[in-house]
Amino acid sequence: MLEVELAETGDMRVRIPGSGEGRGHDVYIPISVEGMRILKRLLMERKGQDNVRLGEPGAPTEHTIKMWLAEEKRRNPVGERRTAAPVKKKEDNLLVDLDIDLSDLDIKL
Repeated sequence: MLEVELAETGDMRVRIPGSGEGRGHDVYIPISVEGMRILKRLLMERKGQDNVRLGEPGAPTEHTIKMWLAEEKRRNPVGERRTAAPVKKKEDNLLVDLDIDLSDLDIKL
């Protein structure tokens, strides 16, 4: 199971457990649209896998995370991002960019 927490740097620290007797490691992912896509990619790569080895997509190194971030930025340059509808808040923009619809949830504050 992955553990995610806020690091002192303001990034997400993702603790990736080791496989079998192996030692786990941490990777740092920025809190951004690209970072959320990377986190989603990491979760998808780990889905249904119990024995993931360091360096594989389900247990990426910090170097792999940086490569994935560069790919995301090339695919979706900031000036060319498309949104489905006009948004008013920065937080709403993140959900639109990630194509997440929360309208069916019954949330009461």
